[in-house]
Amino acid sequence: MNHYENNLNKNDANFVPLTPLSFLERAKDIYPNYEALVYENRSYTWTDVYKRCTKFASALEKIGIGEGDTVSVMAFNTPEIFEAHYSVPMTGAVLNTINSRVDAKTVAYILDHSEAKVLIVDRQLHSVIEKALSQIKSKPIIIDIQDDFADQSLLKKIGDKEYEDFLNSGDDNYIWKRPKDEWQAISLSYTSGTTGNPKGVVYHHRGSYLMSTGSAVAWNMPNRLNFLTVVPMFHCNGWCYPWTVPMLNGKTICLRAIDIKKILDKNIEITATCVRIPVLVSHAESINIEFENEFTIEKIRNALNSAEGCEVVDERKDGGYITPLEAEGKNETFISRIRKDNSNNKAINIWCVSDNLLRGAALNAVEIAEAYIKNK
Repeated sequence: MNHYENNLNKNDANFVPLTPLSFLERAKDIYPNYEALVYENRSYTWTDVYKRCTKFASALEKIGIGEGDTVSVMAFNTPEIFEAHYSVPMTGAVLNTINSRVDAKTVAYILDHSEAKVLIVDRQLHSVIEKALSQIKSKPIIIDIQDDFADQSLLKKIGDKEYEDFLNSGDDNYIWKRPKDEWQAISLSYTSGTTGNPKGVVYHHRGSYLMSTGSAVAWNMPNRLNFLTVVPMFHCNGWCYPWTVPMLNGKTICLRAIDIKKILDKNIEITATCVRIPVLVSHAESINIEFENEFTIEKIRNALNSAEGCEVVDERKDGGYITPLEAEGKNETFISRIRKDNSNNKAINIWCVSDNLLRGAALNAVEIAEAYIKNK
């Protein structure tokens, strides 16, 4: 034992498990009256958001939700899904955000596979949800989101509980549950099921905390930014921005649907200083791959060209690199820009493009890996 191991053990004064939930608590303590969350004519301060989240967490605990349980949410970018990123894990439970665009069969599979105890759902999604509920073995508690700013003709009651009423059944003085270990799960997401049943991906508190801090650095995000939610918060937890923005005392501006008139409306006294836009169909990835041994670019190119489902388009001239627009509707995964990594002679950089709906990013990575392994 060395001197640095004497009397320097972990304790409450020098160590706490990392969790992005702490960002909301900090924002509430330091910026209590700053505007935090905006949607149409709804506006909440950090104190408001904190109280709503803890109160909803209390209501969840009252119906038996606790550590290790799954609470699913299928909603648009409204305050309810933002709040769920805090209220659900505040009980120790795991948040499962479901893609609002998938079919009933996929929703049913996710609800069963995740063993969801609660489903929070926007009433506009009643058709797909009713079909999904008729197919599942479990019977989750349904909490409806009634959005007064949606087209009311599209809404229909699904469950017996409504979000605001359920929230108000919670206690104001609820003490939320910090993770006992930062490795504890905070969220569960699923792929869209383009290559079979959806695959689940679990985030832990530590990873979500580090992703949030990393995003702020990587994208040079300023303090007190105004963040417009164009990326769906169901997608990879909105790339963790529901946790990142509160860390920066930013304002989250909710947008139920992509409405250009609302985004550009001069009467809306906001400026979106950070907007992330998902692609419609095709997608592209820049991938860095490191090998155990050195290699030649020609060997890599030949391996990819011979792989089923892959096609190399890598000519050094105009039109030599395929774009996401050109990949739309095609089954192949296109590989371009195969280059040595100048900083590591055992690594390469490649540009990968494919139809997002036909292929999916996960399948692209698998096929590329299989090609390399087969021709090693």
